Amino acid sequence: MIPLLSVNYNTPDLIYNLVKSFRQFYPNDIHIIDGSNKDKRQELIALLQEFDNWTIHPFSGNIHHGMGMAYGFKMLSEKQILILDSDVTVLKYGFIEDLQENLPDNAYGIGDCQFVDDKGYNVGSRNNAHGLKESEMTEGGYRYLHPAIMLINRDIVLQWPMPINHGAPMIAPMIAITNAGKQNLLIHRDWVYNDNRNDKKIYASHPWMGTVIRTGGYNLT
Repeated sequence: MIPLLSVNYNTPDLIYNLVKSFRQFYPNDIHIIDGSNKDKRQELIALLQEFDNWTIHPFSGNIHHGMGMAYGFKMLSEKQILILDSDVTVLKYGFIEDLQENLPDNAYGIGDCQFVDDKGYNVGSRNNAHGLKESEMTEGGYRYLHPAIMLINRDIVLQWPMPINHGAPMIAPMIAITNAGKQNLLIHRDWVYNDNRNDKKIYASHPWMGTVIRTGGYNLT
């Protein structure tokens, strides 16, 4: 069964909402990579007592999103891993099945593919997510699989650079994949783009900056 991985820093109420909404539809194991302060971690543990099959992996300080994901990718052993931001709310059954059905075994991952520069800022048109334009490549654009809602094939992910401490934490593997001409490893799903950006959600609600606002910014480097 595909495990859920989420990275948390001092937002126990957001993680509680994520777990509560996820548990309405799925019994899958939940792994929380947690760099919270001691009091916030204890608050989170207390909130999660009503649920089963969750594990908190504690760190002594803010591990950040990228490093937290990297730890989870190496620590977990399942073939596929579902990643959800801490501020995601699951609205409907079937999204894991949709992602899994459309993720080839030899692909890196599936979700919302954007186009960014080497600093992680969006470039070019968001309307051509199924293929990177040559002009965008010339301008420094990289196909970027956003980790807010993402399913990955662990064995493929481990063949590429790990996520990093960055406002766009997937930037290192995305640059490597694009430079290798392997953008076809990154699979786009329109509903993930919709649920990340638009008001009429399908499977999940993601306020996009919910965690950023609460924790002090993107930390772009």
